[in-house]
Amino acid sequence: MKPNLHIETYGDGHDVHFGIPGFGAPHEKSFGDVVERMPEHIKFYGVDPPGIGKSPQPSEWTWDTVTDLLLESLEHTVEEVGEPIRLVGACSGGFHALEMATRRPDLISELVLIEPFGYMPWFVRALVIPGLGYSVFHAMFGTETGRGLIQAGLTARGLTGGFDTMSSFANARAEDLHTYLRFYRNCEIRGAQFFKDIDVPKRLFHGSGTFGAVKDALPMWQAMWKDLEIITIDGVGHQVTQEDPDQLVAKMF
Repeated sequence: MKPNLHIETYGDGHDVHFGIPGFGAPHEKSFGDVVERMPEHIKFYGVDPPGIGKSPQPSEWTWDTVTDLLLESLEHTVEEVGEPIRLVGACSGGFHALEMATRRPDLISELVLIEPFGYMPWFVRALVIPGLGYSVFHAMFGTETGRGLIQAGLTARGLTGGFDTMSSFANARAEDLHTYLRFYRNCEIRGAQFFKDIDVPKRLFHGSGTFGAVKDALPMWQAMWKDLEIITIDGVGHQVTQEDPDQLVAKMF
C-alpha cells in the first residue's frame, strides 16, 4: 500500500538512503543541493514529514502518530528496495531518525545524523513555555517580520553561510511547527540515554562553526555509542547541506 507521506526518489544506484529533513522544511530544502551532487551509486528517497511540504496533516498530532507515518514510509521503501537502507536525519530530523532506529532497527543498515541537537538551546526552550511560548513563537516564525529578524540574527552570527533558512516556515502552519518543537522538547526531557541501545552502525556529521547545542553534545554521543564515527565539515555553520554540499557529499557517500 502506498504510504501517506510525500516521498520523492533521486538517482538509481545500489546504495540507498532515506532522508528526513530539518525543522519545518520539505526534503528539497535540506537535501536538494546534496542530491544534485551525489554519485551514480547512490539512490536517495526524500520524505516530507506530516504537515510539511507536500505531506498531509496527520490524523492526530501526537509523537506516536508522526513516528508511525514516517516508519510506514520507511518500511514501504525498504520493501521496494528489498533490504535495509541508510536512514539520514538532518537537524531536528535526527530526533525522528533516532526514534525510528529505536523502534525498527531491522529496517536500517546505518543511521546517519547531520547536525543533530543534543539539547535544545535556551532560546528554543522558551518558545514552548506553556501559556507564553506559542505567542512568542508565532510572532517570530509565523510573521514575515519575525522571520526576517531571525534570519538577520543567524546570518550575523555566521551560522547560515548566507543562506535563507527561514523562508520555508511561511509554507507551514505555525501551530504545526510549534507542535513539532514541543515534540523535540519532550525528547530532550526524556533524555538521550533513551537511544543508547540503538544497534546499527552510526555516523554523525557536523559543521565546524555550528551551534553549541550541536558541538557540545558530541562527547555525549561518543560516550554513549562507542562505534560512532564523527565527521567534521570544515568552514561551515549549521546549514552543512547547503553551505558546502560538495564537502558533505564527498565525505558522506
